[in-house]
Amino acid sequence: MAVVCFATALTGCGKKKVVNNIDVFEGLQDIDKEHIFKKEDLSGILDEAGFIEYFDYAGNKIKIVCSPDTGDEYKYVTMNPDGTDVSVIDLAFEEGTTYNAFVSDDSGNLYVAYTVYSDADFNEIKETGILKLDNTGNEVARANLTSVLSEEDYFIYKILWTPASGVIFSTSKGIAAFDGQNSANIIIDTKAIGDKVDDYGIELYKGAGNQVFVSYYDKKEKQHLAKLDLENKSVGKESSALEDSKAYSFSGGEGCDLYAQDDQIIYGYDAKADKFTELLNLTDSEIGGKYNVANFVAVSDRELVALMYDGDTSFSLARLTKIDPQDIVDKTIITMGGVYIEPETVANTVEFNSNSDKYKIKVIDYADYYDENPEEHFRLDITMGKVPDIFCINSYTSADIESFINKGLMMDLSPAFEKGGALGGIEVLPNIYEMMKTNGKVYTVIPSFSVNTFVIRDRFAGGKTSLTLSECDELIKSNNTDYRLGFELCDRNYFVLNGVSYGGDTFVDWKNKKCNFNSPEFIDLLNFANNLPEDVDGGDDDFQSFSAELYADDRAIFCNTFLNDFYSYGELKQVTFNDDVAFIGFPNNSGKNEACVYPNMQYCVSSGTKSADAAFAYIKSEFANYKLTEKRALLFPSDKAMFEADMKAATQERSEEDAIYFSTGSADVEAKPLTQEDAQKLYDYILTVNNVYRFDPKLEQIISEEISAFFKGQKSAEKVAELVQNRVTTYLNEKN
Repeated sequence: MAVVCFATALTGCGKKKVVNNIDVFEGLQDIDKEHIFKKEDLSGILDEAGFIEYFDYAGNKIKIVCSPDTGDEYKYVTMNPDGTDVSVIDLAFEEGTTYNAFVSDDSGNLYVAYTVYSDADFNEIKETGILKLDNTGNEVARANLTSVLSEEDYFIYKILWTPASGVIFSTSKGIAAFDGQNSANIIIDTKAIGDKVDDYGIELYKGAGNQVFVSYYDKKEKQHLAKLDLENKSVGKESSALEDSKAYSFSGGEGCDLYAQDDQIIYGYDAKADKFTELLNLTDSEIGGKYNVANFVAVSDRELVALMYDGDTSFSLARLTKIDPQDIVDKTIITMGGVYIEPETVANTVEFNSNSDKYKIKVIDYADYYDENPEEHFRLDITMGKVPDIFCINSYTSADIESFINKGLMMDLSPAFEKGGALGGIEVLPNIYEMMKTNGKVYTVIPSFSVNTFVIRDRFAGGKTSLTLSECDELIKSNNTDYRLGFELCDRNYFVLNGVSYGGDTFVDWKNKKCNFNSPEFIDLLNFANNLPEDVDGGDDDFQSFSAELYADDRAIFCNTFLNDFYSYGELKQVTFNDDVAFIGFPNNSGKNEACVYPNMQYCVSSGTKSADAAFAYIKSEFANYKLTEKRALLFPSDKAMFEADMKAATQERSEEDAIYFSTGSADVEAKPLTQEDAQKLYDYILTVNNVYRFDPKLEQIISEEISAFFKGQKSAEKVAELVQNRVTTYLNEKN
């Protein structure tokens, strides 16, 4: 639980704030030189850290408690802020006991909140208390507080130490003080802090000069901050400086009374003036990339020590120091705009900016500014001439590509991919390259992708690359299963929408603004979908987790899957089906293998950009940035050489340390290398897929609204197909 609280502390426990109705391009051409820091990596110190339980600055030392990836052995790390004089002490904690809060005093003693459970499932609490360890990690005192804490108090959210108050901690009942011996009592009741504190509890922070602050969210998701008067056991005036549009995380240290961070800004807080002042702009400072600031402590308002986190499992440390404005080099600003931009893209822009002496990319993600329909605001800005240098297109705006091209907003990138062009050194997989074209010209770039298809047992396919709807019906019946299980909990509406997406130009020709819903193919699709359930219960006992057991006895027949890399194929063969499999695409009567390429992101360059060279350099970095990770890639690279390197890696034996495991729900199974034959089979199949996934919420809304009448028995399939045809035709004609 302590780990969860730590990981969510910096995002307001998942509460994301957005601002509506603003000019997202305003001020983007400026670099605020007053708030730029440089990052110095303090490497090697946290190489084996699995989770960070405690991160603080006390007694002029950085204090860290971390638990490794394996085992229950905790480590207590202390060091100077510049990364020197590192000391690592092993903490020998008891098995079967959880440790959920830590704090150090100025002398290096460590106080630890612990809980002992009576059962292995951690259901019944036997003992709760606080340990005191000296600066060598030896236990010198243990206070069992079980008798003085009620059941509601058992969980200690946050523990704090100051010279004046000693150890205090927050519980569901309020702020408690530990007497240093064997007892504790509530000194400030929760109701005195806020009578509507939400389930995430109360956070305590030690500010400069041993000030103590309290922060919490109420049940309406409003964030609060106040200073505590521990001497008088009272809560000070609540801060009015918090903006509702931002979700702050707080950190302690010296220099300012307290520190705060929102998405991209670190602030200093003046408690007397009740004012936040910007200190560090993370974007302009090019701090982030693979590792983002998860937490920090302040040595001063010009020097921070940051805990960097890669979003998965790895932590590292960095020292952030302020740069004098006169030493900052001017760069040409180029913009990248889109909706729900992938974190990997943002990380790559940070790396690109760090490596470029000439250009700086500023990312505009409309989802950060608009809480409803950000894609509509993106389109509206474009119609008003607010066009980014680089378009970052994902599924939410993929159906707009032709519209943007028709408006003359996109640059023809074909010359860039020719020999001698800016991107001429990249050989893109042939089918992907064709999907990057519109009317014979390259307007979009797809650096990486996955493939969405249907998979069944190879023996069920009988050598066919596609199955008709009647053949699917026969498979369901011959295996004595039903459509609900046979199609892995797929409902009618979802099945039809999938059929439209997989079908590509069969139903919607985006380029020519034509559709084909009043056709036998769509009518057959509706009739077949009527066999599926109206809705499905994802919590059904059979599908608590869609297990391989259902495939093992052929109750489940069709697996709608994303192939993300070559190991995805191995997982299907070795775990899901435990058998040879065939890629058949979406069932249809046309005889085609209907599958989709799902781009991670598509990039387009504005025809009006004045920085085409920078845009090309960034796109090139997106290809080059694709690297095989220590484990697996999780996306196919479009670069042919890298794609083939992935294929080769998947056929090779791995060391025990680098082994990949597939989860079966009850156990993990070590991945076996693919045979050359299997790897080539997947390679060949990927290159046959020629339909790029397009998502249009309005199109899906039209289809869903009309087909419901057929499923309710109110209209015939033919009548519904005609209505869909008419409405979609009108929509396509109206769409710019």
